[in-house]
Amino acid sequence: MQRSRLLTGFIFLLVLIHLGALGYYFILTGTPHARTFAECLYRTILIVTTVNEPFPDIPQTAGLKRYTIMVLISGMGVVLYTVSTLAAFLIELDLRSGAQHRKAKKMIEQLRDHIIVCGGGETGEVIIRELANHGEIFVVIERDAERAQLLRDRDDGLVIIEADATQDDTLRSAGIERAKGVITSLHSDMENLFVVITAHQMNPSAKIVARSVDPSTDHKLLRGGAHYVVAPNTIGADRMVSAMVRPHVVTFMDRLLRDPLSMNRIDEVEVQAGSSLVGKTISESQIGARTNLNILALQPRGDTIVCNPSSTETIEEGTLLVMLGDRKGFEVVRTMAGVTK
Repeated sequence: MQRSRLLTGFIFLLVLIHLGALGYYFILTGTPHARTFAECLYRTILIVTTVNEPFPDIPQTAGLKRYTIMVLISGMGVVLYTVSTLAAFLIELDLRSGAQHRKAKKMIEQLRDHIIVCGGGETGEVIIRELANHGEIFVVIERDAERAQLLRDRDDGLVIIEADATQDDTLRSAGIERAKGVITSLHSDMENLFVVITAHQMNPSAKIVARSVDPSTDHKLLRGGAHYVVAPNTIGADRMVSAMVRPHVVTFMDRLLRDPLSMNRIDEVEVQAGSSLVGKTISESQIGARTNLNILALQPRGDTIVCNPSSTETIEEGTLLVMLGDRKGFEVVRTMAGVTK
């Protein structure tokens, strides 16, 4: 509302100045004191801002004085309106920013096991949308105020911190000690590396996923503490080729991973300590019979992935199960695996 009023005030002021200058131009045209439109415009600005009287070197006739009074009164009114609207806009902006900061701080203090997204650019925006679709709780760190406001305008429920994600205090204010994961998609590999190192030091148990601009820096990000490094350009190229040479596979995987209307999903579940599945074989676990899910792969902790495992494979604590089937069955498996969330 204030923005539209401010814009209206500036438009009125510009129109008034040009109309005032046009009036002076026509009044003086044909007289010995004729002036160019540019000089009339300059003189009009002087009188509207009450800096000086117009044309002090010209005899002030009654008609010229009346016109000057009209321009002066109208100009002062528009200027006061514009200035007051500008002041109200700035005050409202400051109050809104303070309120948003306090609200975000209060909400973050109550968060546990959330995800911190560093960077709200084009890649970050897609990450935000996907996390929201998966029902994850997350906090966004974006240092560009204009970009942060754009994200807020698109989703009022976003918790955004306007700060530099590479700074320790920023990650601390985002609740890094209580977070379960960090996704950093800043513009440069150096910035992402700073975030990875800092986040890993402040919370070694947090899962860290980093964006890589230059694939040659992947090993540095991994050594710095990242669990996974993703190069969007490389993945994008691979996907384009896959869409060309095996389009049906790409469509099938998209439905399993992203289609909100599809009831089938590929998902993973990690078996926790104390689970009833620990020590049992796949056949003895009765996962397929109870959930109608197919176990595509199995990975014991610290071991290699076993694809299409046999029914005699033993499930131990920390084993990762990758399964395909109805999404409702995953809730049952999570309960059987001892996953509390």
